[in-house]
Amino acid sequence: MESKTLSKTAAKRAGFVRITRTYNLEQEGMLLRRVIDDMERGGIPWCLVECRVDQKKQKFDGVTLWRKWS
Repeated sequence: MESKTLSKTAAKRAGFVRITRTYNLEQEGMLLRRVIDDMERGGIPWCLVECRVDQKKQKFDGVTLWRKWS
């Protein structure tokens, strides 16, 4: 499966649901890669949705992982 990044609206419209918190790619990119590898091995459709975390202690651009349920 190829990687795809969608907007939140497009992901919902396509039938995806969010399954993770926001990943900070600089710090957690390898963890996210492992999750995606597992999903691909299982043939699970997935996409990424870009988002911004803007909290008092954390500010970063990240992604959330979404999947389709059969």
